[in-house]
Amino acid sequence: MEPIWPAFGLIVSLVLTAVVYFVIGAWRTYIIARARYVGALVVFAHMFDGVTTAIGVDVLGAGERSQVPRRVMDFAADLPTADLLGEGWLFVVFKVFLASAIVAYFSADLTEHESQTNLLFAFVTALGLGPAVHNFFLFILSP
Repeated sequence: MEPIWPAFGLIVSLVLTAVVYFVIGAWRTYIIARARYVGALVVFAHMFDGVTTAIGVDVLGAGERSQVPRRVMDFAADLPTADLLGEGWLFVVFKVFLASAIVAYFSADLTEHESQTNLLFAFVTALGLGPAVHNFFLFILSP
């Protein structure tokens, strides 16, 4: 295995996270003002998971065992864009939309319940970062 694909996934995830967080800030500046770096971390974690999963499925030929990602990618495989974009792109969009919605919705709670909301953000980050790091090292270390 060449380490180019996991490194490419990390770089793409960082760039797309910056773009998505900038768009969120342009749309609703107060979300970024409240969520600050923890919001960006939530978006990055799920972006990294989505991108590494898409690379694993579309480029490296890995299979997806989890039900929700598998169903999203099966739906994307039935779309006319499957030949051009593959089936992992819709999972990336799904993950980014979900993470962005969570940051936008719960950022209002940061003023009143800062500790509890940060704990929630940490949990949501772990749900994205855990599988992403697993994919990252799996692709680096597998022969």
